[in-house]
Amino acid sequence: PFYLQVSHYAVHLGITYTQGSLDKYKALSPGEKHFIPEFAAMTDDLDTGIGILMDKVAELGLLENTYIIFMSDNGGRTAQPIGGEQTVPRNFPLRHGKGSMYEGGIRVPFVVIGPGVKENSYSRVPVTGLDILPTLADLAGYQEDLPEVLDGGSMRSVIHNGGKGEVVRNRPFMVFHHAVARRPQSAIREGNFKLVKTWEQDKLELFDLSVDVSEAHNLAEEMPEKTKELEKKLVNFLEEVDAETKRVER
Repeated sequence: PFYLQVSHYAVHLGITYTQGSLDKYKALSPGEKHFIPEFAAMTDDLDTGIGILMDKVAELGLLENTYIIFMSDNGGRTAQPIGGEQTVPRNFPLRHGKGSMYEGGIRVPFVVIGPGVKENSYSRVPVTGLDILPTLADLAGYQEDLPEVLDGGSMRSVIHNGGKGEVVRNRPFMVFHHAVARRPQSAIREGNFKLVKTWEQDKLELFDLSVDVSEAHNLAEEMPEKTKELEKKLVNFLEEVDAETKRVER
């Protein structure tokens, strides 16, 4: 087996693009959420770059036994340095964006193609980038036990079952966290429930993502026991891994 990772700079800052792509999008009418032709051109060029890679995989005769995973590392920015005032949130209906533990900051595109992956299938099973290593080890036929400290689990049963099933991890929940140079904020998701903890304000927000993907209805007061349960799991996990929970000036 071989493994190749390509980390595109696009889409990011600064905004770079080919002139042909820019001309294409300058000729179109602007949308409500997306109206910056330069950013659209950069996205189009990214798509072209991915196409070049996939064409080469096909040319080498590897497409039938190769898995290709496409994903982003974080949600989109809520604003751009060019393009004028944003009236409709760029990540709508998701809340906030990059740097946030709300869905706009952590819910990203995740696409898989390869042997046994049903064409045009869609999955609502929550996964993260932490699941990639266990998945690739599983797909490659790795026989040894993976280290217990790994937070992810194999997605093989999900991607080979039309997007249905579950990812089995060492813990039944997923944790998202950042602090240090940013506003300390954490999130834990177990099933459809997600708790967001903003540390500096000691603020707790509970959401049922099955009916509220926009995270508009805080259930913390309505469901205090569930809130307390998830907060305890979150805090215990962060203490276990010795995570920073306050801003550290560098």
